[in-house]
Order: sequence, then C-alpha cells, then structure tokens
Amino acid sequence: MTKWSNKMKAKLLSAFLLPIVNFTLFTCTLLPTASFANTYTVSSTASGNAGDGVSLRWAISQSNNHSGADTINFSTSGTGTITLAGPLQLFDYAGVTIDGYTATGASANTNLTGGLNGTLTLTIDANDAGDGFDVECDNNIIRGLNI
Repeated sequence: MTKWSNKMKAKLLSAFLLPIVNFTLFTCTLLPTASFANTYTVSSTASGNAGDGVSLRWAISQSNNHSGADTINFSTSGTGTITLAGPLQLFDYAGVTIDGYTATGASANTNLTGGLNGTLTLTIDANDAGDGFDVECDNNIIRGLNI
C-alpha cells in the first residue's frame, strides 16, 4: 500500500476537484436569471383567435403567459378597426408595449409646438366592453392606437 504525503494529496485534489469546482462556478454564473423579451406581430383586425392571422387578443394572451417584457407590433395595412368581443386583459408583470405606430401608415407626433402631425391608423372599438383594456399591473405601454 502506497503512503501518500500531504503534498501529493493536495496535488491530487487540485488536479481532480479544482476543475470540477471551477466548472460549476463558471456554469452557474452563465445561467440567465430572467426571460428574454418576445415580439408578437398582429396581422389581423379580428377580435378573437381566428385562423385568418394573428389577432391582438392572441398576442396579448401569449404575452401574459410569457415571463419577460414583450412588444406587440402591427403589420396591418391601411386603416382598420378591431372590434372587441370583451376587454383585453393585460397582466404581464414584466410589462408589454403595444405599439400602434408600427402599423403601415401610422406615425408618432413630431411637432413639439403647435398642432399635431401624428397619424393613427388603428382603432380599438370597445363595443360596450368597458374601456377595451383591463390593465392589471404597471410597466405596460399602449401607444399609437385610437381607443
């Protein structure tokens, strides 16, 4: 039986255990702690989850079920109206930005003095469903829509 000196034991420990400890520490520091943001693009003015494109209701539902801050853009062309069958509930605590300015033909106001020069092309018709949006938390931005 071989008798190991303390120096030899230390070399063996550092040769085998140190890489494992370093790998574990390195791996732990690389793990993300938060979800990445998703972008959903609305292509339909339908109120529900119709098969004719991505609806605003579907995009909000997906955002509510995702833990990261999300953005909802629009690829609808020209002017349009989304008539709601019920309120759109926003409860994504990381926040969601619903950006109507991304719709074709829409633009934000750039005139800081005088009249407004922005163009809104999408309208949300609450259809007697309250205010249209039921916002249940902070960090949400709704812009570029006629509500």
